Amino acid sequence: MDLFLQFGYGMLKHTEELINKWNGGTVILSPRDLKLDQMKNIQIKIFNNSGNVLLDPQFYLPRGDHKNLMEHDYWPDLNNTDNFFHSDKLPKMMKKIYYDYNLNISTSAFILPGFYSSAINENWFVLHKLILNEALKLNPEIPVFSTICLSSESVLSQESVHSLLENLETWNVDGFYIVPEHPRNNYLIDNPNWLLNLMDLCAGLKLLNKKVIVGYSSHQSLILGLAKIDAISSGTWINVRMFTKDKFNGKKEESVKKRTTWYYCPQALSEYQIDYLGIAHSLGILEKLKANEIFDSNYSEILFRGADPTTVNFTEREAFRHYLHCLHYQVNNVVKNSFDSTYNALKLSLETSQNMTEYFLSKGVRGKYRDFSNVLDSTLSALDAFRAIRGLVYAHNWNSL
Repeated sequence: MDLFLQFGYGMLKHTEELINKWNGGTVILSPRDLKLDQMKNIQIKIFNNSGNVLLDPQFYLPRGDHKNLMEHDYWPDLNNTDNFFHSDKLPKMMKKIYYDYNLNISTSAFILPGFYSSAINENWFVLHKLILNEALKLNPEIPVFSTICLSSESVLSQESVHSLLENLETWNVDGFYIVPEHPRNNYLIDNPNWLLNLMDLCAGLKLLNKKVIVGYSSHQSLILGLAKIDAISSGTWINVRMFTKDKFNGKKEESVKKRTTWYYCPQALSEYQIDYLGIAHSLGILEKLKANEIFDSNYSEILFRGADPTTVNFTEREAFRHYLHCLHYQVNNVVKNSFDSTYNALKLSLETSQNMTEYFLSKGVRGKYRDFSNVLDSTLSALDAFRAIRGLVYAHNWNSL
């Protein structure tokens, strides 16, 4: 499994740094945050560091009014959504996205537009098939990925997931770019059914020999390694680690909240504010929060040189790069040689997190809503249920997935 960088606001320097450090990688570019000429410039820099780019058209709200998205040439002027899909405007849009954007910036795959809907119904399938048909008429030179943007209610519905798998089986694409909305807009997810259904959807698509990328992800998505998907994508701010539709609607876009710097402890799968690292320092247990040497992250070294962490200059820049660099290692190493060994490794990782977070909580070191102890039970439950549902088939097909 790979980690792709989900481009968002202020990520240019982080992207250049990490792609260079990793000797390659893939970046999913964001029209919301970049103009076409900026995408081209970034693509050249990424290519020079042996990286690749993809383009997410971010057509999640066709009638949205985000000014940055509306400034792009491919964005349609919509009065009536259904008329758009059944008019000559859709073919024009697809040509612009493919020729003026994807071919112009040399993307490694063609991600098709896909829109958010509160329910997966017949109309949703019909309109997405229209998008796909127009894309295939262009005879793309690169792999084609359909975007599947799902409301939290859709992911929670086993019926919707089964309906998706039944219908997507006939789609002539190379893969799927899945964008799932989190329940209640929670960063970490405490609903085992949501987690299990997402894993099951990914597994069903992988068993169809399709590539699967899950966008807007955090470290909790490491469990998708058991479904052996191809990549998750993540970024700096929370709005590129979880999908929220308001991000793509200018009038409803979330306001900027007070910035807080978080440190990621990869062994605990938890993030901690610097004040809580100060408590760990006063208790003499700060070293237990340090990322293991295998992560090879020098971005957080300043926190563990002996001084009180609240007195050192650990900035957002270092915090973001440390998080993504550690996550890159975790993602690249989550899939093992067999289904059972992958399951055992994930189980051990979650149990280690449980032991560590319980210890830190007992000492007053808390991660608030980013403390993995809040979602351990739901994550373990989803992992075990997935093994019970898909284990035999996956164990048999592991090497061919």
